[in-house]
Amino acid sequence: LKQFSMVRPWRCELCNCCTNPDSSQACLICQMERGGTTDKGAAAAYFEFRLHQEFIFESESPIKAILAAIQTSLQYQGERFIQQSEWDDIIEKLQAIAAGQRDGHRSDEETQADAAYTLFRLKDFNSLASQSGRTALQALGHAGNGVR
Repeated sequence: LKQFSMVRPWRCELCNCCTNPDSSQACLICQMERGGTTDKGAAAAYFEFRLHQEFIFESESPIKAILAAIQTSLQYQGERFIQQSEWDDIIEKLQAIAAGQRDGHRSDEETQADAAYTLFRLKDFNSLASQSGRTALQALGHAGNGVR
C-alpha cells in the first residue's frame, strides 16, 4: 500500500503554479521565492504561458515539474495568442507522460495517473485528448495501483 502526503502544495503568485511542495522555498517553474508577490499587468497571461511552455520542453526538468507546468498552462485555453500547433505539442507531451514515456525514461504510476486525469479533463477543449486520458486511466486501473 502506497502512502501519500496530505500536505497541500502552495501556489506561486507569479506564474500561478500550484504544485510546489510544502517544503520548497521557491517555485519549481519560475524560481520566485515562496510568499513573494508581484503586480501583474495586462500582458501577464502571454508571458506566463510562454514561461510554462519553455519549461515544458526543457528535457532536463523533472517530470513532475513538467506535468505541473502543463497543468498550469492549460488555464490559458482559448487565448488568441496561442496557436493550435502549440496546444498540439503540449497535449502530445502530456499523452507521452500518461503513457509512461518521456525521452526514453519511464514515469511512475502516480505521475501517469495525474497526466491521464489531466487529459481526461480536457473534454470541452479536445475530445480526442480526453478520450486518450480515459483510456490511459482505464489501463492504469487494470495494470496497477496508480489510479487514486
